[in-house]
Amino acid sequence: MQDYAYEMQEQDDAETIRDYLRLFWRWAWLIILAGILAGAASFMVSVRMEPVYEAKSTILVSEASGTSTTDYSSLMASERLTSTYSEMMTSETVLIEVSQLLGLNIPLIDLAEMISVAPVRDTQLVELSVKSTNPEEAARIANSLVGVFTGQVQAIQSSRYSQSKESLQAQLTEMERQIQEFNDQLDAATEADEKDRLDAKVSQYQQIYSNLLMSFEQVRLAEAQSSSSISQIEPASVPYIPVSPKVLRNTVLAVAVGMMLAAGGLVAREALDDTIKTPQDVQRILGLPVLGMIARNTIPDPYLITDYQPRSPVSEAYRMLRTNIQFANIETPVQTLLVTSAEPLEGKTTISANLAVVNAQNGRDVTLIDCDLRRPTIHKRFRLSNKVGFSTLFISTLDALDTIRQVTKIPHLSILTTGPLPHNPA
Repeated sequence: MQDYAYEMQEQDDAETIRDYLRLFWRWAWLIILAGILAGAASFMVSVRMEPVYEAKSTILVSEASGTSTTDYSSLMASERLTSTYSEMMTSETVLIEVSQLLGLNIPLIDLAEMISVAPVRDTQLVELSVKSTNPEEAARIANSLVGVFTGQVQAIQSSRYSQSKESLQAQLTEMERQIQEFNDQLDAATEADEKDRLDAKVSQYQQIYSNLLMSFEQVRLAEAQSSSSISQIEPASVPYIPVSPKVLRNTVLAVAVGMMLAAGGLVAREALDDTIKTPQDVQRILGLPVLGMIARNTIPDPYLITDYQPRSPVSEAYRMLRTNIQFANIETPVQTLLVTSAEPLEGKTTISANLAVVNAQNGRDVTLIDCDLRRPTIHKRFRLSNKVGFSTLFISTLDALDTIRQVTKIPHLSILTTGPLPHNPA
């Protein structure tokens, strides 16, 4: 039982897919038209947009030589350094100096939006890009930004040792002055004891000077070993091909989006449409079997296709409908059949008239009664008078039925028209 239910579910899903495919095929012209219109609109907008150019530069961040090792921690530190520098390059101080250097008349917020800085993963490289409607301006900003940031980084790194260097430099200068002073006194001295004392003093101060000079060099070496450097390995060149708008890409995307929206609208419309259009809809919504399907035909009024073209496929469809009605209830054969609908012009007259003809052609005595007391048309189809008919029975006895019923040229078929229409059919 479960396998049967699963197979039925698969069949329903497959039928749903086929229904949607048929829907898309039927409305393919609309989907294509929506794509063409969307693509044309995108193309017109894209070609009128001002082109934007992008200048790129690649920067190498060299780690301090004193911390240059090959362990995992140093690699992580190097990547963090490139990420830190990427954030610092768009800081307000850097942008202000670049703007002043180039004489830009651009707000800092707009200038920051023009600049994009990102570290290259697993490397010590940083990619800098500047977008502008002026290609020369984009290249100048990119190159100037690297130069300004390099100078600021060097100033920050030098400030850490500046105090020590200044103190040692002052001591060296003072020591040079004292050594020169004692040398002058040594040259002017005449006594041997005085010369020995001054000579010892000069040697002592020279030793102190040597120690201070060594300390000064050690500070400079430490500064060099702990300072990272920034190198512009690929300067920004003037771009000549705009990066946006991408006319072809925008057009293709607009075509795709337009077709998808049209297809989605059709699916939504189909999902919300609860009208009956196919035999499957009748079986699915009403739970009733379909007795037959009648195709449209171009037979001119007032002719009936089952009489005018009895061998046509449409006439065969009416005969199939007749057969299905006959076998709808074998135990109690159908003797009376009512054909009705909720709205006018839905085919009541055409179906009932042709069904009456094919039953009469099968040798059965058939009486077709027109009960439409508002818009009767049966008498027009069979070219009969409507002076008496169904409405006459309301003021006469049933004995008058045989005289009111009219015989047609089709054997075994008689017609009871509506007769005179009352003022109040209800």
